[in-house]
Amino acid sequence: MLMIDEAQNLSNPLIELIRLLTNLETSEKKLLQIILVGQPELNDILAQPTQRQTTQRITARYHLKPLDFFECGNYIKHRMSIAGLETDVFSKSACKSIFKSARGIPRLINSICDRSLLAAYVEGHKQVSKKLAKNAAEEVFGTQALATKTSVWSSLLLVLSITGIMIWVAFDPFKTGIKDTLKSTVEQILPQSKAKPQGKSQAKSLAVAQDIQPGQDLGVSQVKGTVLDTLIQSGTPDMAFQRLFSIWNQDFINLVGVSPCAKAQSTGLSCSKGKTDLNGLKFINRPLVVSLVM
Repeated sequence: MLMIDEAQNLSNPLIELIRLLTNLETSEKKLLQIILVGQPELNDILAQPTQRQTTQRITARYHLKPLDFFECGNYIKHRMSIAGLETDVFSKSACKSIFKSARGIPRLINSICDRSLLAAYVEGHKQVSKKLAKNAAEEVFGTQALATKTSVWSSLLLVLSITGIMIWVAFDPFKTGIKDTLKSTVEQILPQSKAKPQGKSQAKSLAVAQDIQPGQDLGVSQVKGTVLDTLIQSGTPDMAFQRLFSIWNQDFINLVGVSPCAKAQSTGLSCSKGKTDLNGLKFINRPLVVSLVM
């Protein structure tokens, strides 16, 4: 009998040599029994097209699955009893933490338990607590590795959720009109807002507006000649807002409110602020206080 441990580390030429050894046989039986023991990576190696002939020679397979929570606890107790201890050195919370970190894999359980026992000895504790077991797992795997697993699943869940919402909005299977509703809402909040183009200026605006009276012309040309000029000459936003509010016969300084929007709403005016470009300013066609960003 030939038994090879850590078989996942065998090279392709060595595996081919082992396959040739299986040809040693008589008319009645095989002369050599070969057992390969290895990590799950061994399955990946044998699944390669180049190992097809070797795979066909395998007559029996057995896969050791990870232990469940109760098996993990019993496994730890068994190992401790073999070592000569009958007391529960590992608390229930510690066993739970070890199982969660090792995912039921015996070899990882051994490593974490070994570090946990060493930490308990150094700190003078007779029992391994959850904190000691968790710290031991971080030493075995590294804190970054434990955090990465959680972050990967969180990111994947977020991506799937966003993708699902986008698909639902795009196709609207129940004909709820959600696409038109969202479009209308966005246009009300940021009229004709566009992404900042490369090499062009973008305006960050604060607009205060209400319905314009018939015959009243408050176009972009008036904004350019009044509010922007006021802002440039004064150098302070307050002066610009005073001139802007005076268009509606409102005293900006004496109005109730902390922000310009609060002051506008206190008089019944509507207020909107956001980012847009020059085309967006033309579309709004209302007096504005803008901050140009190159």
